[in-house]
Amino acid sequence: MQLYSRHLHGKGIDIPEHVVVRINLAWYEKDMYVPDRTLFFDYPDGRTKPPLSRLGLRDAIDLASSFDRTKYFAVSNAESHEHIADVRRILPPHIKLVPKIETKRGVNNLYRVIDAAETDMVMLDTEDLYSDAGDEYGEYLDKFYNMVKSGVFYTDDTEIKVLRMQGVIFCDY
Repeated sequence: MQLYSRHLHGKGIDIPEHVVVRINLAWYEKDMYVPDRTLFFDYPDGRTKPPLSRLGLRDAIDLASSFDRTKYFAVSNAESHEHIADVRRILPPHIKLVPKIETKRGVNNLYRVIDAAETDMVMLDTEDLYSDAGDEYGEYLDKFYNMVKSGVFYTDDTEIKVLRMQGVIFCDY
């Protein structure tokens, strides 16, 4: 999957039709432009750095659900399987829940978080994991990938897809 920020639209960049558009709800503004593409909403749950979301979780889910093109809904700082199970219960079943792993606690609870999300996809935010893990970053990154590769998430050997940022684009402001 290729996931591009909605902010790239209108910047003179040719974006292929197969690309999924990520809408980071930390940057949500009423009447913001939403491209006519498959949508991936990213909810900044537990975010402590600016910008902070102006939407609560239920409002974010309602917004995402209002677009029939929404196929994915990510939740940042996925650490607790109980919280992820609560999100899964209120998220419409046709929208895939994607836990976003950003902390040591999220890595340590990865099996349970993925199970609670009933998903085959996770996001890994290596920059935030580095901020949280410090000197232990390499150990936790290895642990994450070893857990994903182990194939013990489901009895039917479902492969877990990992979304990870692969570079950044800078544009004229």
